[in-house]
This record gives sequence, C-alpha cells and structure tokens, in this order.
Amino acid sequence: MSGFDIMDVIAPRGPVFSRVQSMASGGVGWRDLVPELGIAIIFGSGFGDLILPRDPSRVCAHWTTVPAGSDYLAASTSTLKMLHEQRRMRIEPNLDVGHLTKKIVWVSSHEPFKPCSCVEGAVVSEMRHLYPVQSLVTQKPWKALTRKPMTPVDIAGLCEEGAVIFGEMRRSTDAGGSNRWDRFLQVCRGNRD
Repeated sequence: MSGFDIMDVIAPRGPVFSRVQSMASGGVGWRDLVPELGIAIIFGSGFGDLILPRDPSRVCAHWTTVPAGSDYLAASTSTLKMLHEQRRMRIEPNLDVGHLTKKIVWVSSHEPFKPCSCVEGAVVSEMRHLYPVQSLVTQKPWKALTRKPMTPVDIAGLCEEGAVIFGEMRRSTDAGGSNRWDRFLQVCRGNRD
C-alpha cells in the first residue's frame, strides 16, 4: 500500500516521495476501498490510540483498543456517513443500502454496535466473546466468501457517535478465516503483538 509519511506532509525537506507499507496479504476488505475513493494514505508512528471509546465500560475489554499487527482499519461513523453522503450526492446517487461505492459494500453478521455479552455482565468463555470486526467487500463475491449470514449495514441509519473496526474477509469455513479466530484468541489472552 502506498502513501506519504506524515512528516513529509507537515514539513517537507525537499521532494516528497510516496512510501510503501507492506501488509499481510488477505482477502477482500478495507484496502479495496482506498483506491475506489481516491483517498491519500498518510503513514506515521508513535501516535498511540487515535480512536478510543468514550466509555470503556460499554465495550468488551478485549476491544477497548484496536489490536496492533492485524491490519485493521478503525473509522468513526461520522466519517463513514460523511463519505457515504458525499459519494451518494455527488458521484453515485443511486447507492443501495450498505454501499460506500457501487463496488464496495459494508456487510456484517451482527449489528455494528451490538455489545459483547461480557459487557452485559455475563460470564463469557474465550470463544463466546463477540468478534466486532466489520467487513467491506466487493459487491459480487461477498456472499460466496462466507457461510455465516451477512447483511449490508444501513450507513445512513447509524448514529453520529461511535467507531467501527474493519478487517479482511477470507474464504474459510468460519466466515473469517481460522487465522482470524487464532488472532482473536491471542488478543483475548493478552498477546496484542
């Protein structure tokens, strides 16, 4: 994935060249959205957690911060709604429910802000924690990628406050790839590297 170093944007010292960031290869996902929207990517480090829950007690303890090293994208719902509205009003006026563009659909196996059972006071085993990662997929193949029922998310109906985490959707029997579950269990056990 190519983009620009934040220091080259803030205080360039000569010509500015794009940088390339290697990411784990995956299935379809948020990386497909970037070129579709024509978004410039800015790389940086040392910022800490840029998106955090206002009230961490309302979020599963395993997801109060975005796990590092998993190539997730965290995005505020206000930003997603703004992108959706601008796209719908200016470029693609007939977008269907869930579509950020004509080619990219936001789908989920559950409501985007569904709380984990542990937040509601239930004792939850490691395998029963809610996996909150959402999926951005290309329109045509997304139903073939999963055996789990997925529904397009009504972007216009989301509240302004909040944020979601997007990941890659891989072909697998468990709708997200056994690697996804292995990684989630590592997160649950505190191995966030």
